[in-house]
Amino acid sequence: MSVKTNVFGVFAVTKALLPLLNKSTAGRRVNLSSGLGSLTQNSDPNYEFVDFKLLAHNSLKTAVNAIAVLLAAKLKDTPVKVNTADPGFTAALINTSRQT
Repeated sequence: MSVKTNVFGVFAVTKALLPLLNKSTAGRRVNLSSGLGSLTQNSDPNYEFVDFKLLAHNSLKTAVNAIAVLLAAKLKDTPVKVNTADPGFTAALINTSRQT
């Protein structure tokens, strides 16, 4: 799990594409994240995944969520919308024993 790819990559691509998005009448920026990056959910002792304390993964997804929240606030008076999607469980090296 890399901060360079998962956080700075999201920021760099967003920054590079923002001029094009701003020219659009209905620009959209959707980040791929995870509920595991939610500070609210991770603070809730009744959260379904409260025991999944994957320090690197959760922290990086929290950073992606923060980028989305701050960018959405910055663009609130424009036609550009910023969202974050959680695809749910997806088989990956982080959560499977099978290595490819």
